[in-house]
Amino acid sequence: MGEYIMKRPPIRHYQHRTIVLRALLTFGVAVVFVVSLGTQAAESSGQIDEATRIGQQVLAIKAALDNPGTPDAMQAVMDLGTDSRYYVMVRGWLSLQLKGDRNIANASQGEVSPEIERRIEFLEQAIRAIDLE
Repeated sequence: MGEYIMKRPPIRHYQHRTIVLRALLTFGVAVVFVVSLGTQAAESSGQIDEATRIGQQVLAIKAALDNPGTPDAMQAVMDLGTDSRYYVMVRGWLSLQLKGDRNIANASQGEVSPEIERRIEFLEQAIRAIDLE
C-alpha cells in the first residue's frame, strides 16, 4: 500500500502578495495604535504637569493671602494673576476676599485686627498690580 500524502497546492504569486499585504497592514495598524497610545500618554502627562503647576500657584496665592507680609507674597499673586488664562479667576478671588475683609472691617466698628488691615492693603495692591500688567 502506498501512502497517500496530501500536498498543498502551491501558493500562487497573487496569493503570496495578498498574504504579505495583510501582514503589513496588520503590522501598520499595530504600530499606529502603539504610537497613538504613547502620544495620548504624553499629552495626559503634560496636562497633569500643567494642572500640578497651576495647583501649586493657587496654593502659593492662598499662602500669600494668609501671610501678606512675606517677601514673596506679591510675586505669588503676580505669577498666576498676570497669565491671561487665569487673570479673571485670580482677580475675582482677590476682589471677593477684599469685599469680605472690608465687610469684616466695617462690622467691627473700628476694632479691626491688624491682620485684616494688612490683608486689605495687600489685596488692594495686588489687584492694582495685576490690572496694570
